[in-house]
Amino acid sequence: IDLSYGNENSPQSVTTGFSVPASPELKPSAGATELLMSIAERTGGRVLTLENPSAVFDVPSTSSSSVRQFTPIWWIPLLAALGLFLTEIAIRYQFFSQLRRLRSVA
Repeated sequence: IDLSYGNENSPQSVTTGFSVPASPELKPSAGATELLMSIAERTGGRVLTLENPSAVFDVPSTSSSSVRQFTPIWWIPLLAALGLFLTEIAIRYQFFSQLRRLRSVA
């Protein structure tokens, strides 16, 4: 909030603000680290830390089913988005009704 008051000779301004504290369920609990480590151990996963964020891309060497080949599928959602975009434009400009009129004339 920015408040300005005073006259032309002595303008004064006050800036203030407020914040809403985080909800209690978003705060980490005391045993969260141990719980996360036990879940990772039981499921064969691993616990990542913020000190080494690049570790998320490391493939564990102990895994026998490591990823050997990637199949790019980026074009599938791209074509779906393009198709939906063109369909939306056709509907907005009433392309289908004009197409029906052309068919009925021919």
